[in-house]
Amino acid sequence: MWIKLFFLMPIVIVCVSCAPNSTDSIPQPTKTIYVPVPQPGGQSNIQEDYESDLEEIKEANCRLANDLLLQHIDLDREASDLRNQANSFEYGSDSYRRLMEQADNLRDQSINLLIKSTRLRENC
Repeated sequence: MWIKLFFLMPIVIVCVSCAPNSTDSIPQPTKTIYVPVPQPGGQSNIQEDYESDLEEIKEANCRLANDLLLQHIDLDREASDLRNQANSFEYGSDSYRRLMEQADNLRDQSINLLIKSTRLRENC
């Protein structure tokens, strides 16, 4: 009899240890998440916001285009002043070449600003 008990005891221990705990088998409550459903007229607000943002962008483009145009005019004047100063020096001297090079650089920057201003005006 002791021999039977000796062989059955490990099986009983294993079965008892594998049995689920009473606290493990209690179902936990689920979490409910509410997702807002768009209202029938909700899309119109998005469209209005989009159009409002688009108008603000157009106004900003116009302001920037005007600023760039004014900067273009200023740089063009400075380039002309440098050319006049260069003409006061002997043609081909170092001062003449340096001032003409600076005037050309300013003129190039001025033209780039004019091009950017024109592109921005297309969107305002």
